[in-house]
Formats: sequence, structure tokens, C-alpha cells
Amino acid sequence: MTDGTGRIDLAQVAEQVLDLAKKQGADQAEVYLERSSSTVVFVKDQAIENLTASEVAGIGLRVLRGSSLGFGNTNRFDPDSLKRLVEDTIACAGASSEDEFNCFAEPELPPSSNGLRIFDERIRSVPLDTKIERGFLLESSARKFDARIKRSAYIVYADGVTEAAIYNSLGVGFKYSSSACQGVSWVAALDGSSVESGLSEGASTTFDGLDCDAIGRDAAKRAIALLGGKQLPSGTMSVLLDGRAAVEFLQFFAMLISADNVQKKKSMLAGKLGSKIASSRVTILDDGLLPGGLGTAPVDAVGVPHKQTAIVEDGVLKAFVHDCYTAKKGSTKSTGNARRREGYKSPPAVGTTNFYVLAGSGSREDMLKEAGDGVLVTSIRGLFAGIDVSTGDFSIPAQGILVQGGKLAYPVKDFQISGNLFKMLSDVAIVGDTISWSSAGRFGTPDLLITELNIAGR
Repeated sequence: MTDGTGRIDLAQVAEQVLDLAKKQGADQAEVYLERSSSTVVFVKDQAIENLTASEVAGIGLRVLRGSSLGFGNTNRFDPDSLKRLVEDTIACAGASSEDEFNCFAEPELPPSSNGLRIFDERIRSVPLDTKIERGFLLESSARKFDARIKRSAYIVYADGVTEAAIYNSLGVGFKYSSSACQGVSWVAALDGSSVESGLSEGASTTFDGLDCDAIGRDAAKRAIALLGGKQLPSGTMSVLLDGRAAVEFLQFFAMLISADNVQKKKSMLAGKLGSKIASSRVTILDDGLLPGGLGTAPVDAVGVPHKQTAIVEDGVLKAFVHDCYTAKKGSTKSTGNARRREGYKSPPAVGTTNFYVLAGSGSREDMLKEAGDGVLVTSIRGLFAGIDVSTGDFSIPAQGILVQGGKLAYPVKDFQISGNLFKMLSDVAIVGDTISWSSAGRFGTPDLLITELNIAGR
């Protein structure tokens, strides 16, 4: 079961496991195989704090007996282990309750993978020393930016290459490779008694697409900008949400548009398809085919072709994201949103791909002018703990810079912003022209100018 290079042939293993499952009495079977290699470099004071380089491979198997589903996994590929995996997974199905909505993907022709830009061989082939240098650069570029950068809280460079294969007994059969690298720089600035931190991060599917020097300098810039922070008066004012802060709200919103949560009545958006839930300036997309996206692939985790789905269009809720199970339960089609959060070790579940607010035309300068007197919020903390999942009401700590007369005045700290998620979305006056992405690269939003939010300061 090896290919010409002596490595395990994923397609041959898949065929063997599917054949074993059929012979052991499975009505249907699905195999997800994964082989990956990764490097992670932690840096502290221009020395390696921790370094790991690993390779893993494994198989996730799902079987149906009638409408009962079983799942199992293994990281062993010898014949006895594969036989045991099949037997145990079929036994698991036999012990599970029947569910008429359990199903596997039917074969579909995916769109061409040309132009997706999800694999760069250099991420695998670049020498380890070069990767370590990137970790050092994430820290040194921050310290060189300003002498007041004194400490490093968290510096990490990481990369990985994954080969995935999805096969099932209905005829689905796909293989693809993907790669990613990311950098995080979190540093502290000191000036007298004032101490502030700045966090910056980036990710790319290509080695040259990650600018570690820029990430380090941005972290330093963010820390320096907050030094000498003053108290902010309480009141209601316009708020310019930096994209890095706004993306946290988007990550929460992603849970609400999961069809699984909607069907379980765990989402406050249940029953609101077709309703206006945001400003007409807001369009939110889930795009599994975004070129160079960290969530891009030709197919989802069960073999359904990826696509672009408009979730919110001009402020109107247009769709939820579905996998095969929720689509069958909801009498609709899968949107290609099955994900495996722990790779081969976990069964598929509904999740977003590249989930982002479509960029508008507002420059930072224009948005500050429109804000007039308000506050630029550069970071928030504890959103998932500070938001009511049943109403969307939130109250969370924030940091930022006071805006006076359309210009940045001075840093402000120790204040809370509060409001309601959907009122905030409805009060978006301008959408910025540049998207900021989360470190994992799957969530992105531009700056958002909010007409008003409640501020609790001194």
C-alpha cells in the first residue's frame, strides 16, 4: 500500500478500508485520510524557547448500518489495525440510535482547483534554519521599531503541509494538498509607569506570502500607540472598530449561522431567513473557493464541492451554512460546509470556510472624519463571555484611541463598550476598504464605523 516514493498510498488504503467495511456488513462507508507535517518555533529574547517538528497520519472512518452511524479512527495502517478499525466502527454503529438524517455525500464534480493557490511546496522544503530565522524576525523587528519595546509575551512561527483524501462507497473520491504558515508577535512596551501590549498576526498559504517583519513592526506600533492611556468619559458615541477587533464579533456571528445550531434552536437567527438584520452596507460571505484562503479547498470534509455562499447580502440574511446532515434535515442542499476540527480524529460537523465581511470603500482617514468625536477601538477582550447568546446584548472591556474632530487624539484604556450585536450591525455607517484576517486566516473583516455604542469609562 505504498506509492513510488515508499510512502503510504492514501487511495489504496481508502479502497481497502471501504472493501473491508462492505464485507463486514456496513451498508455505506466513508473514509477520510490525512497525512501532515508541521513545524512550530517559539522564541523568547532571540533564543528558541521551544521547537517541534512532527509528522502524523491517520484514518477517520464512518459507517452506516441502516440509519445508525458509527465513527472510529486510527493512526496505524497495518492490515490488523485496519481490520480492527472496521470491526469497532461497525460495532459502534450497531450500538447507536437510528437517525433518518444520517447520510453520506453523493458524487459531484467539483470546480477546477486551478487558481485556488492553496499549496506551496516551499513550506515543506525550506530548511529548518530558515523557519527559525522567521521566528527571530517576528521578535527582532518589533524591538527595532521602537526602543520602548522591552518584553515579548508570545512569539511563534508555525507552518504545515497536509494531504487529505475523502472516499465513500457512493463513489466520492477526492485527494488534495494544502499548506499554511503563520506568525504571531505579541510584545510589551514600557514608558515610565505605563505598560501596554500589542498583538499582530498573519497567515498565508504560501511561504513568501507571510511577512514576519511587517507583523513584528505592527505589533510594536500597536503597543506604542496605547502608552500613556487615559480614562475615557462615559456616554454614547460613535465607535470605529478596527478590523482586528471587529473580527471577534464575526467569529461569534459564525456560530449563529450554523444550520446545526439553528435546527437545535441554539441560534437567535432561527426563523429569520429573508429578514433584514444589518445595515445595507454589510455583506457577509462564506467562500470555500477564495484564492489563497486558509479555509479554501476544492471540497469539504465529506467530499461536497466548496462554493461561495452569501450569508448576509446588503443587510438581509440569505442563508445558513449546511453539511449533508443538516441539509437533509432541512430539506435543502449542502453548502459544502462540513469540517473536521481535529482532522481524522473527529467526525465532520458544520463549520465555516473563509468567512468574511465584504470590503467597502472607506479609508481609515475618511472613517475618522465621519466619526468626528468618538473612539477607535483597537482591541476587545472576553466577547464570548460578555455576550448574551439569547439576545445578542454585550458588555466587554476594550482599549483604543480617542477621536476628536475626526483625528486621533490620545490613547484610552479601562473602558467598556456595550450594546446589542444586531443593533450594532444595523448601525454600520461605513465599511472599510481593507480586510483584516484572524491568525488562523479563516475570519476577516474591514474596519467598521458604528454610529453609536454605549461607553462606560470613568
